[in-house]
Amino acid sequence: MRAPRGRLCLDHSRRPAVRIGACGASAGKRLLSYPGYINRSLAGCSGATPKWEALKWLGLLTAHGMLTAVVHQPEPTLTAAGLVRPYLDVERRLIRQHRPLLNRSHR
Repeated sequence: MRAPRGRLCLDHSRRPAVRIGACGASAGKRLLSYPGYINRSLAGCSGATPKWEALKWLGLLTAHGMLTAVVHQPEPTLTAAGLVRPYLDVERRLIRQHRPLLNRSHR
């Protein structure tokens, strides 16, 4: 089974701090990798998470004490190639719609 695409939602006082992303691995494995990426960035090592994003995650965790992950697996769509789950289409649409604070780009 393909992994569901993940969306991390965090409560924030002014504008919700949301991270939207699609993943090829299972959502659980992807979510478990975030602390390591963030900690490496905070330690000054280069990696998948830029320093500004790691600092934002740390600030949100400090302020709220807990972060919540929301995962969604889109329904398959019939295409010429067969059934396909439109992960990237959904990701792009959500990024354009919400312009999340924790996404590096608005694809």
